[in-house]
Amino acid sequence: MSSMSGELVKRTTDNREDFLVATPLEHYCNNIAPNNRAAEPIPILGNQPAGVPSPLLRAKLLKIKIIDVSRTCDKPCLEKLSSTILSSIGLWRSGCARCSSASLNLVEINNSLWLDSITHDKWSYALNNSRKYAQYDPHSVSRVNFANLGRQPVADYIRAKMSKVTNKICSRENLFTMNDFVESQLCNRNNFAKESCPSEDCFELPIYLGKENPYCELTESKIACGSPDGAIALNTDNYKFLMRSKSLKIENGTFGEGPTVLLQHTITHEVGHWFGLQHDNDDAIEAVANIMFDGYSRGREWCLTLNNLKELNEAVDKNWKDRLSSNSGLRYIK
Repeated sequence: MSSMSGELVKRTTDNREDFLVATPLEHYCNNIAPNNRAAEPIPILGNQPAGVPSPLLRAKLLKIKIIDVSRTCDKPCLEKLSSTILSSIGLWRSGCARCSSASLNLVEINNSLWLDSITHDKWSYALNNSRKYAQYDPHSVSRVNFANLGRQPVADYIRAKMSKVTNKICSRENLFTMNDFVESQLCNRNNFAKESCPSEDCFELPIYLGKENPYCELTESKIACGSPDGAIALNTDNYKFLMRSKSLKIENGTFGEGPTVLLQHTITHEVGHWFGLQHDNDDAIEAVANIMFDGYSRGREWCLTLNNLKELNEAVDKNWKDRLSSNSGLRYIK
């Protein structure tokens, strides 16, 4: 099992390279099986609709703004941080069986727009086969097998402006039927694209770098914190965050000051809080840390458990009795 952060890689689509942030499947625990391996059942609510949908369910666009209070992350650092955030969102989104195909179609990070690969591949198929409706899902290469749920497609993210598919869609209107809000954001059409979050189709996630933030108190023992449907903050004043990426040839990229912690672990944990998950201190998983365990131990591997995904699928309902209701942090274990 690897602890690599989400890698910014290239793939060939329609004879053009699209920049892609791939969801790191190695961060699912062994009892969640990629592709066709046997897997344990995951006891969730299936397709039952949520009583009060959370942003994960209702938002087509997630606007993420990185606020570098401590001025510790330069432009290359912000690019890698953005990649890691996208891969963490992809891990959780790919495990959401109650999410619709429209959930988090688009993610904007510091004015760079990303499109989920499931939607991208549906559009590509519709364009190549002169279909009026982009309903057929050809995205069958990377899937996670959740046993009784069937094979869930994995949500990677593609930089929208680098995609031949999105460029073709935006060069002409009405190529096929699609959501007006998504098209306006993707193609920067009309007033939708100029407003911050004009409707419930859009949700904002601020991410603070530094102890000073309006959402939670970061003491010296807290690496980071996250609040449900609110914000995330990284304690760059007391911790150094390690970034890794083979494709970008960054083996030891860091930002912040203090003991070194893995950025991917921290971000994935805090995104879990943002989606409404509490800490899960059932830590007896083959000496691998449950991602929602409340403490971080250096040198220890981590993964998403079946129970993590069960709670994710419960937490998309804001009425769920065990949904996180206030901010929660990740403590450092020496």
